[in-house]
Amino acid sequence: MVNLKKLLSVITSFVMIAFLLLGLYVPKVKADDSVNLAKNKSITANSYVQGFVPQNANDGNIQTYWEASSNTYPNLLTVDLGTQQTFNRIVLKLNPSWSTGRTQDIEILGSNDNSSYSTIVARASYYFDPNTGNVVTITFSNKSYRYVRLKIYSNNGANGGQIAEIEVYYDVSSSTGKYEAENAILSGGAKVNFDHTGYSGTGFVDGYWIVGATTTFNVMVLTKTEYTLTIRYANATGSIKTVSLYVNGRKIKQLRLPNLSNWDTWADVSEFVLLNAGSNAITIKYESTDSGNINIDYITVKPKDRGANLPFIKHEAEYASTNASIMQYSVLYRTDIQSEASGRRAVKLDNTGQYIEFTLTEPANAMVIRYCIPDSVDGQGLNATLSIYVNNVHYQDIQLTSKYAWVYGEYPWTNNPADGKAHHFFDEVRLMFSTTYSTGTKIKLQKDSGDNAAYFIIDFVEFENVPAPISQPSNSLSITAYGATPNDGTDDKQAIINCINDAKAQGKIVWIPSGVFDLSGGPITVDNVTIKGAGMWYSVLRGSGAAFALNGNNCRFYDFAIYGNTTQRIDSAPETAFDGNAGTGSIIQNIWIEHVKCGIWVNYPTDGIQILGCRIRNTLADGINLCGGTKNSTVQQCHIRNTGDDAIAIWSATWISNNPSQNNTVKYNTIECPWLANGIAIYGGANNVVEYNIVKDIIAFGGGILVSSNYSCVAFSGTTTVRYNTIERGSSYEWNLNYARGAIWINAAQQDINATIGIQSIEIYDTPYQGIFIEGPYSVGSNLSFNNVYINGAGTYGIEIASNARGSATFNSVVIFGATYGGLLNSAGSNFTLNKGSGNIGW
Repeated sequence: MVNLKKLLSVITSFVMIAFLLLGLYVPKVKADDSVNLAKNKSITANSYVQGFVPQNANDGNIQTYWEASSNTYPNLLTVDLGTQQTFNRIVLKLNPSWSTGRTQDIEILGSNDNSSYSTIVARASYYFDPNTGNVVTITFSNKSYRYVRLKIYSNNGANGGQIAEIEVYYDVSSSTGKYEAENAILSGGAKVNFDHTGYSGTGFVDGYWIVGATTTFNVMVLTKTEYTLTIRYANATGSIKTVSLYVNGRKIKQLRLPNLSNWDTWADVSEFVLLNAGSNAITIKYESTDSGNINIDYITVKPKDRGANLPFIKHEAEYASTNASIMQYSVLYRTDIQSEASGRRAVKLDNTGQYIEFTLTEPANAMVIRYCIPDSVDGQGLNATLSIYVNNVHYQDIQLTSKYAWVYGEYPWTNNPADGKAHHFFDEVRLMFSTTYSTGTKIKLQKDSGDNAAYFIIDFVEFENVPAPISQPSNSLSITAYGATPNDGTDDKQAIINCINDAKAQGKIVWIPSGVFDLSGGPITVDNVTIKGAGMWYSVLRGSGAAFALNGNNCRFYDFAIYGNTTQRIDSAPETAFDGNAGTGSIIQNIWIEHVKCGIWVNYPTDGIQILGCRIRNTLADGINLCGGTKNSTVQQCHIRNTGDDAIAIWSATWISNNPSQNNTVKYNTIECPWLANGIAIYGGANNVVEYNIVKDIIAFGGGILVSSNYSCVAFSGTTTVRYNTIERGSSYEWNLNYARGAIWINAAQQDINATIGIQSIEIYDTPYQGIFIEGPYSVGSNLSFNNVYINGAGTYGIEIASNARGSATFNSVVIFGATYGGLLNSAGSNFTLNKGSGNIGW
């Protein structure tokens, strides 16, 4: 099969060379947007060939160059930076159109008086490779000099040293840290080119039609934390293309780069990455499992400004070392199990001896495994073991179950496989190791002969270095003093109730020490009490009675886990971890919740509850619902995954109260893989704010963020604000009504939405269906606006207006790339008005 892009590139190159020889063409060259400390500064040489003066070597034009006089080695080229400057990277360039490579022996020196020079980088041989654009990048620790000198000892391509550009950089962390691809380290066929327009800097990198083509950026940051990495690319092949992303040697993702209109159009994709303080290698590589055929312009790195700050590191199974089969990307609900996986890919171990091996990038003493095993024939759950190895030594067999996964039939589903339509495939298990393993330790999951499930599908693992347990606080009463006994399977509920009653009477804290405590029956009713544990990894309440009915002010919970026993959704059942009226002064902080109906559900007259740093996973309904008149409350820094309804909802439900849920804020949360409904939903109410969240992988029947008048809610009033959120793979299909729902979904379902709805500064990537979807049958009014919305990659339309939509919306700076069917579909015609302001692109 002919590679059309490569063929066109070859033809273009021949034409350009011919025109250059005839003097008819001068390539367009732009100045590098990075801070090049040497550009246009005073520069001298100890010799030069006539016409090839030293000033050519820092004029920003790659077509001009300095060449030293014949056989006058060593050649000296000296740049005066003007003042003493700190720098840590030097880029040397020759004309990328030169087809013959050459090696130059170069020493780099520095001085502050132009008299006494010190070596910065010792003499070494540098090959200027035409296959990588004739660019050499040299990095080193921070140096501080006014004068930078190249001392060239030899050049096997000419009789004197040659430099087209010398560029000097100080790479530091900044909110706009930009790294040009043409200045990166190129290998495997990646090379600099400038045969398209619209790029930044002095060129871009292509060659990604060759397997092995690699661009490596040296990124300097001051603080070890998560950053937002943005890659600017071009792809006009007609389909989504993929390349692999590595950070410090570990593959973290196969990037999906949507098709653009032409090769002169550039677009962005973003990923959140953990970087170390100091130097980091960020690599974009075309591997055999990728489709390649893209161009790279630059990357930017800035501190992450959205989502929860998470203490664990996720390792996707498909990027680990394995001898098993990788399940490829799919959004085929109910058909492909991996359609419910993170990133819609996973690894399947279905033969004895198959394994997945992960290498620790940080010390860790704990692990979470997200997995799927087959269900039992009767639907009650299959139990199986999976073998864990540490550095190839068997560590233990971990117990897995399908009991809390696999539901069937229609909503609210059953546990009967005969009802068909199986879904909700994944569950999780956590493990604390007996020691802390160091960076580089290899952790392997392997299907051994005694591991009796037909298959084990692994989505990912998360490694964490859990701190030591919290000590019992003073002024507290321990539940063990009232007869609760950990880890023995006996019922500790009454002992806990007794401890709570005495703590309230004495004004003391209830203390849950390390261990697993079992509770039967229903929830415990509480108010005006503080309950603390030794940490969410250490103190565990387990069973059907591991739940609290909130009934007043000052309900405060910290640092423990709740593991329920819910296997079927029964909305009337009291199987919510925290439920009811939390009054004023209530806090739920650092609580881990799994296997319940809902995580947290509060309602009127709750006022000002703080839900902070919680992990809510594997539920059969909502993660968190600020329902029926809840006000002035905050959900922040929570991580919510695999919920059976909205991960976070603000629902002004009239069946609870005619008061709106109002003045609530949902911010800095990370949501992944809700297997039903939406990432975040707002149903009516007033002055609620959803900001700085990350929503990923909406599986079915929902959107990334929903604004809706559905479900008998109090009408919208005031201003509803949705801003600074990132949504990835955030739309899904409504399989009962047979239509798709967008990453941003506006749904005037049961009444008009006349209040102000502001959607701003939203990033939407790789959404399987629409980026924005607006539907009726009621009117949206005239106060809906979209500002600074960026959509790259939509399986259908960038914006779709349903045929039953009514009203209008205003759009400013809504940018759409890679929408498969087009930027806009307005099926409502004149019934819905799109007021297009300035800055809109792609529709």
